[in-house]
Amino acid sequence: MPTLFDPRLLAALACAAMAGTPAVAEPTALQAPPGGAWPIGIDRPGHYVLRAALVVPAGRGAIRVTAPDVVLDLAGHSVSGPGECRLNLRFAISCRGHEGQGAALGISVEPPARAVVVRNGVVRGFESGLSLAADGRLERLDVSHNSLAGVELRGGARVDVSELRAELNDTALYAADGRLRVERSQLRFNGIALWADPSSVLADSVVSDNGQALKGMPLLSGSRISANGQNAGPQRF
Repeated sequence: MPTLFDPRLLAALACAAMAGTPAVAEPTALQAPPGGAWPIGIDRPGHYVLRAALVVPAGRGAIRVTAPDVVLDLAGHSVSGPGECRLNLRFAISCRGHEGQGAALGISVEPPARAVVVRNGVVRGFESGLSLAADGRLERLDVSHNSLAGVELRGGARVDVSELRAELNDTALYAADGRLRVERSQLRFNGIALWADPSSVLADSVVSDNGQALKGMPLLSGSRISANGQNAGPQRF
C-alpha cells in the first residue's frame, strides 16, 4: 500500500489537481461598434482589452460599464472625442467641440458596477473623460481636453487613482460627490486641478500651472503645489 509520500501517489494527486483547475479566460477584445452604436456597453464581469484607438463623434459616449469586477485595459490606445481646450494667459480654460450635442462621457461606470479598474491609455476630448458612479481604480491614464472634468465622481463613489496625468481640462479631478485617493500623479495646465473635500487625499503628486490648484479642502501628503493662478505656492505638503 503506498505511503503518503509515495511518488506514484503524489503524481496522481498533482494530475487530479491540474484536471480540476479551470482554464483562465482570454481577455475580451473591444473595438468600435458597428453602425456607430455608441457607447460600447460592458454588462458582464471580465477582462476587456481595447484593440485599437476609438474616435467618437460629438455628443456621444465611448464606453459604458455596468457590470462588477471589470478590468478595462486600454492597452496604450486613445479614446477620443472632438473636444479641444486651451489655457489662456489668465489661467482660464476655454473648450469647444460639444456645443449643443448633449452629454458626452468618455468612459462611464454606473451601478451595479463595482470594483472596476480602468488602466493604460488616453481619454480626451469629451465633456467628462471618466465619470464614475461606482467604486473602482484608475491606473496609468492620460486625461486631457475635457470641457467639464478629466475625472468626475458621482453618487458617493470611492476611487483610487495612481500615475494619472491630467492637462487642459476645465477641472482635472472633481470629487465633490465622492472620495478620491490620488497618488503619484501630475495635474498641470487645468482650470482647477482638484475639487474635493477632506475625505479625499492627494499624495506624492505635482500640481502646477493651473488656474486654481485646489477647491475645497482635500488632505495633502508629500505633494508639491507651485505656479498656479490661485494657491500659487510654491508649497510642499
